Amino acid sequence: DLELVLIIPPDFSEKVSSRERVKLYALNIIEEVSMFGGPTAKTTRVERLIEKYIGEKYIEGARAPYETIVNPVAEESINYLKGKDVLITGNPFLLMTSVGFASFFMPLILMIIAVTVIQLSATSMAVENEEKTLETLLTFPVSRMHILLSKLLGSFLVSVVGSILNILGYVAYMYIFSTTFTVTETPSSPEVSFFDLSSVMISTQDLVYIVISMVATILFTATLGLIIGAFSSDVRIAGTLVGPLSMAVFIPGYFVAFASLKMFSPEVKALLYCIPLTQPIIMVKQAMTSRLPPETPVYLIVSIVCSIAALYITARIFSLETLSNIQWKLKRIRKRKHRGEEE
Repeated sequence: DLELVLIIPPDFSEKVSSRERVKLYALNIIEEVSMFGGPTAKTTRVERLIEKYIGEKYIEGARAPYETIVNPVAEESINYLKGKDVLITGNPFLLMTSVGFASFFMPLILMIIAVTVIQLSATSMAVENEEKTLETLLTFPVSRMHILLSKLLGSFLVSVVGSILNILGYVAYMYIFSTTFTVTETPSSPEVSFFDLSSVMISTQDLVYIVISMVATILFTATLGLIIGAFSSDVRIAGTLVGPLSMAVFIPGYFVAFASLKMFSPEVKALLYCIPLTQPIIMVKQAMTSRLPPETPVYLIVSIVCSIAALYITARIFSLETLSNIQWKLKRIRKRKHRGEEE
């Protein structure tokens, strides 16, 4: 795959012969963000090799100005975001570092929010079990779905506020970062001094998709927390069970955030787009340097259906008899494990 195009101007040979300062253009073709430099590292190496070679030629018995000998090449990097068809003039390393930081920082915040939602919802339900008020709630003439929704509401609102602050922080960060570069919309629009947020950053449509995905993920993780809290007889047990579940959120999230999207087959990528726990992470990662796929609305529907299905299944098992049986079985398992450790 083509990653770097070195553009040599027509007067290059003439300027080298007359020992003048020459100018080269490095066109970096960026397909995705990488924390390890990607094409920018190759650009730096190529530029340094050319600079060293021309500098040595100038020094060989030539009376060239000192500035020309020290810095014979004036580099100007142009970065091409292939997925968005946009040219960005500026330091490629700074571009990759800044955009890469945002693309990895946002998924990290999303994972922290998801784990927080699980902890809040699990604790709220475990408190009901510990204080023996859940049995009373289940005897009231109120549907189990209403009880679950009321429990979800508190955790959901806190998480939505956190998500909104996260998005606002991202927009502020990218706006400040955008002043460092010059952007040109290909093929013929003039250069501008700021990023055009509708074409270079995450588009409005993609941002709406990401927000919907985050809401579905919050609903899904809150439901998982309610299940843990309902099956736990006290807060301590709920906290113990939240730990392994948090790893189930962080491990695939980190994998998607740090892995190259090109390593995934279309089937695996479609699966990651459908799973609520990984959907917003892969959406943010891809939306940074390209557009979301046209199948995104379908993926969102699948994710929302999964979240609603999890809530429905929870409501079905949310009965006094079922919860008592499950809690009793969990206690027996813990007692057997404790006896085995003592022996």
